Amino acid sequence: GDFTQVGGQARNRIAKLSASGAGAADATWNPNANNSVFAIAVSGSDVFVGGRFTNIGGQARNQIAKLSTTGTGSADATWNPNANGSVVALAVSGSDVFVGGRFSNIGGQSRNNIAKLSAGGTGAADASWNPNANEAVFALTLSGTDLYVGGDFTQIGGQSRRHVAKLSAASGAADPNWDPRANNTVLGIGLSQGGSAFIGGLFTSMGGHSLQRIAKVNTSDAKVSDATWNYNANSSIHALKVDNDEVYLGGLFTNVAGQQLNKFAVLPITSRVLANPTTSINSSEMGWQIIPNPSKGIFHLQGRSTSGVVEVVVNDLQGRIIGYFPIKGTQISKTIDLSHMSKGVYILQVYSSEGRLWTGKLLKE
Repeated sequence: GDFTQVGGQARNRIAKLSASGAGAADATWNPNANNSVFAIAVSGSDVFVGGRFTNIGGQARNQIAKLSTTGTGSADATWNPNANGSVVALAVSGSDVFVGGRFSNIGGQSRNNIAKLSAGGTGAADASWNPNANEAVFALTLSGTDLYVGGDFTQIGGQSRRHVAKLSAASGAADPNWDPRANNTVLGIGLSQGGSAFIGGLFTSMGGHSLQRIAKVNTSDAKVSDATWNYNANSSIHALKVDNDEVYLGGLFTNVAGQQLNKFAVLPITSRVLANPTTSINSSEMGWQIIPNPSKGIFHLQGRSTSGVVEVVVNDLQGRIIGYFPIKGTQISKTIDLSHMSKGVYILQVYSSEGRLWTGKLLKE
């Protein structure tokens, strides 16, 4: 990013944090980038980094570098693709590094905004792989032999494509049948194992459907097949990650699907459950328990669902969502961590796909 302090340490724009505890910064690892870092991709003991910097890891490196994951985070002495413009997106597959951004020369080749580099040697650009995007590329996501690409472009891989495309990772050609047609910039793409592509950005339309800045389309034919998955965001989505059954969003939005969600949201990958519950029920009907309650911050929710799908939402007393948990299974056991929240009362809502709602209170001491 653009930070100068993180994890209790002075760190210029890039840092390695502990995945546990308070997320403390590694005391030794400090590549010290002299300008913005926009993209990071880890492959084994290598960290590929893109941005707007000209010096990182103790070496002069223009916009892109390969760092060590260990030691001080020093830059590889040989690997130097030397991009002539910003690098915004990275994806690594074996010996290939796919690069997106706003450049016209990288790895010793003329390449407009997208390139495939060698992960070894000097980082040379593949001599034949050249999708030649006519505008900037901001998002890259790999799935086997397919590379999903998002950005400002309207032409890429030999095809007319409005802001999003599926390219061959081998040839760079655009899939002739995959064309979701966003009406504005795409900034993030995530893929689920169920054959869906989740797309975020600045757009308000996708494939002719009114979809505000977030969309779900098929990876096979690019169609918007699930009309009920419609989580309209009121401002731009800049980052998107799919993990198991959830879609994580980051951006400038303050509202998603009518709920107050400030710059960060977690959505389910399946159809919406919590739209319009038809029945309110008491805890005994679904066997819900919250243990312990009151608590210092850790609550355990237990219950059952005949449908095998529930959504758990935690709100503060102002109605703002502070926690969202889509859960599958007939026997539900979920830990809810409010240790980072202030003392007080929070509202727990459990929605079932049969249209039933149970509401309870959590007391944080």
